[in-house]
Amino acid sequence: MTELSEFLYHLSLTEKFISDNMKSKMGIRDFLIGWDDANAFGGDEFLYKNGYLPEGQAKSAIYSFKNGLQISVIFNEEDSAMKNKDYIYIAYAKAWAHSMTR
Repeated sequence: MTELSEFLYHLSLTEKFISDNMKSKMGIRDFLIGWDDANAFGGDEFLYKNGYLPEGQAKSAIYSFKNGLQISVIFNEEDSAMKNKDYIYIAYAKAWAHSMTR
């Protein structure tokens, strides 16, 4: 999880992996360069990528929200669990529970 968090940090906030120009192109929801899907929770848009660490064992998912929040999860359940994003939405909604603004 630490490595995944560091990767997301560098992908989003530095040019260590890709240029700012390429990052802006990746974020265009019509193209989804590098992402599996685009969706929204309660009107908050996000990009989504899933994968395996290593293949066939631990599953992972990354949610990168337009408002800057990122959520990454690693779990070892059946593939159908990755399709159920309700638990991510609940965590996302609760992240703002004690804040007056997003």
